[in-house]
Formats: sequence, C-alpha cells, structure tokens
Amino acid sequence: MNAREVVLAYYAWEEREAERVARVAAIEAGGETVIGLANEEVSRLEFYMMYAVPPGTQAPLMRCGCVATAHDAEGRWVCPVHYGLHPGAVVEAVKTPDLSGRRAACEYCGKQQPSALTLPFFEYHPDQPLDSYYCGCRGWD
Repeated sequence: MNAREVVLAYYAWEEREAERVARVAAIEAGGETVIGLANEEVSRLEFYMMYAVPPGTQAPLMRCGCVATAHDAEGRWVCPVHYGLHPGAVVEAVKTPDLSGRRAACEYCGKQQPSALTLPFFEYHPDQPLDSYYCGCRGWD
C-alpha cells in the first residue's frame, strides 16, 4: 500500500466512523438500546447488524448458545459472533432454558450477576457452571 492509498483509506474510515457516530446518537435520542454496529467486514457476509431493539422486544436464543443480535439478508435472527462458524448461529433454540439459579460472568473482568437473555452479548453454557456476557467494563465503542 502506497502513501496515497493509506491517506484515502484513512478518509474512508473517517467517513464511516462519522456515519456510525451519527447513527448511535440518533438511536440514543430515540430511547432505544444500542446492540451492535456493522463494520465493513460484517456487511460483506450479507447479514445486517441490528442497530436497536425496541423496548419490550426480546431477541431469541440461538442453538449456538447466544442471544441473536442481527438479521440475515432475509430478515431472520442470527448470531453475528458465530455466523458462518457454527450451524446453530442461524437456528433458534427449540426451547428457552430455565435460567433461574444460574449466574453469568463477564468474559473480561469476571463480574457476576444472575443469568438473563437480556444481558449484553449473553451466551448460555449448559455444560458449564457459569454463562457469559459483557458488562461494559472495556467500553461500548
């Protein structure tokens, strides 16, 4: 990559970042919850990240163990973390598990709280003592 290409790539990144910041501000002004933002690589996989889940809407648990936070090109729920890697990323769990008495730990800092499908980036691990989620300890951007 030569110097000109580096500069052009940086300007393209700045433009995408400005669009992302504007979208987040618009979502937050509307009182919705930010779930995730698509980046260039993700959009190439032909599924679209869901920018917000309206209050009162519950995304389904997928067979990979994650709560879905994206839609594919046909509008079906998918798990963007395991999309293309795990067949359960595109198939909803047959039955929502009973999470009463279970705890989830943040994968980065270890903070624990009761397991719930509404936790950010929640993953259900039936064969382990703790489920996982992200508490926000490293920021949201």
